[in-house]
Formats: sequence, C-alpha cells, structure tokens
Amino acid sequence: METQVAPNPQRIMQFAFGFVPGVAVYSAVELGVFSAIAAGHDTLETLTAACSCPDRGLSPLLHALTSLGLLEQAGQQYLLAADTRLFLVPSSPAYLGGVIAHQTREIGAWANLPETIRKGKPQGTVVEGDQDDGAFFAGFVDSLFNLNWPAAQAVARALPPARTAIDIGCGSGVWSLALAQTQAETRVVCVDRQLVLETVTKGFAERLGCADRYQYRAGNFRDVELGKSDVAFLGHILHSEGEAASRILLKRICEGLNPGGVLVVAEMVASEPRGLDVFSNLFDLNMLMWTEDGTVFTRTQLEEMSTEAGFSRFEWLEVPGPYPVLLAFR
Repeated sequence: METQVAPNPQRIMQFAFGFVPGVAVYSAVELGVFSAIAAGHDTLETLTAACSCPDRGLSPLLHALTSLGLLEQAGQQYLLAADTRLFLVPSSPAYLGGVIAHQTREIGAWANLPETIRKGKPQGTVVEGDQDDGAFFAGFVDSLFNLNWPAAQAVARALPPARTAIDIGCGSGVWSLALAQTQAETRVVCVDRQLVLETVTKGFAERLGCADRYQYRAGNFRDVELGKSDVAFLGHILHSEGEAASRILLKRICEGLNPGGVLVVAEMVASEPRGLDVFSNLFDLNMLMWTEDGTVFTRTQLEEMSTEAGFSRFEWLEVPGPYPVLLAFR
C-alpha cells in the first residue's frame, strides 16, 4: 500500500509572516544596529548600550537578523554579512536603508489591496497625479540613487558621445549624472515636479560637481516641452504611466531626439510568460495600489511601443541589477 504524505503547510505559513522580515530589517536600520556593529559594538551587552535598547527587545531582533543571514554569530560576537555591510550601513556609498524604510512605512496601506483589486484602482492619492504634485517622490527618490548608480554608470559607458541630454521624470538625476560624469561636454536638461527638482535633483547635481551643466524644467513631464537632445533618459518612468500614456510619451521623445539619438529605458521587466518572475509581478501589484494606470511591461511590449513611436533599432544592455536596460535608437 502506498503511503500518503500529508501536505506540508510550511510554504503557506511563510506568507502569514511574510511582512515580518522587512519590518525587522527596518527596525535594525532605525535603531542603528548595523552601524553600531560596524563601529565595533558587536556583543549583546555593547549593542544594548549603543542602541539604547534593553536585552528583552534587542536579543530577539539579533536572533532574527542572524537567521535571515544578515548577521553572523561567532560565540558572543555578532558580525555583519558582506551584503549587510555594503547596503545597510549608513556610511556605505551603496546604502539602501532608505528604500527599506520607505517600503515598511507603506505596509499599513497594503491592507487595502483586496478593495483595490475589487475596484481596479487606488484607494488613496495616486503618486503620479497633479494632486500629489511630487510630494511622494520628493520624499523617496533620493534613497533610490544608490540602488541605480551602478546600472547608470554601466549605461553611461555604453552610450555614444552626446552634447545634449534630457532626463525625464529625473528624480535624483542618477541616470543623466552618470553620463555627465563620463562625458564632460554633455549638457543636461532635467524635467520633474518643482518640489522634486528643488529638494532632490539640484542637490545631487551639486554634490557630483555637474551643476554648471544642468538646467531644470519644472512641471508635469506630460505637459513640459522636451526640446531636442542626443540622449533621453526614462529611468523607471513608464511603469507608472501605463500603456496609453507611455505610447504618447515615447512618441514625443522620439520626435525630440536628434538623428541617431538614443533613448535609455530602465524598467522592471516582466517575464514571458508573465508568471515566472516574482518581483516584477509583485511590483505590478504595487502599481495597482498607487497609480491610475501603471503596469510592468515585458521586453516585447517595450519594443513594440518603441517601434510604434518611431524608434528603429534596439539593444538590451546587461547592467548590475536584476533587469537589463533598453537602448532605443532613432
């Protein structure tokens, strides 16, 4: 007789606590655990003092971080894993703690997902709308600079010489700043909401020594005159626009590029078939939560929309990160 094996509920139970690891990492960032360990406070006793937390609070957090692989334990000593030291210590140039903090603060809103799915639209203020006017992105996009900088540098090295560039929905300006640092003659126009330009973009341009070659056009990039350029950047813009608005924007960009010009499109790229890549599909739900029409596109969709807009040739550039970057040539 064949023995019947009862289904194991472990995979399902992981979803019940699926939000906890992110909150644990966020707590460690907020309490300064990773920076304290990096500074040499590497035992429970010294960490409780450095982080102003009692043993009762800090001990289970350290156990959790260790089991998640973010810390290693040698006797009484806690050590940072290599990626923890690189991405979660604030003094690191690759620090991503701001991204963790932002996503964790939005956890409560995700309780509205059933109603969002039922209605097919966000239940609160959309992040790309005139009502928001850049407030959401002004408080968030600066933390994305470190995440995108290695990919932006790889793109800059692959681009042909460019005298002029336009960075549309520029945020921190990470994509164009990598080009400006690589090509000393390039002059850049950044387009974004006034609040984003004033609180984020200009600071990064000054910090990287490129401010004298930057100009700014404030407003909704759907309405702002784009002008002529050799290179155009769309750094994680199309996913919040949706298909119809993306087609219009791509056509405007193609018409504004000089002959032989190139458009750089950085996106989360959905798999084909769609069910293979977890992150892009979860991010698609994120677009449902926070935008009117946003969605994640496949390679085929991005190329088809770009062809319709007038682009004639495409290259997919492998960069540091999970998804390649599209270079669309006029």
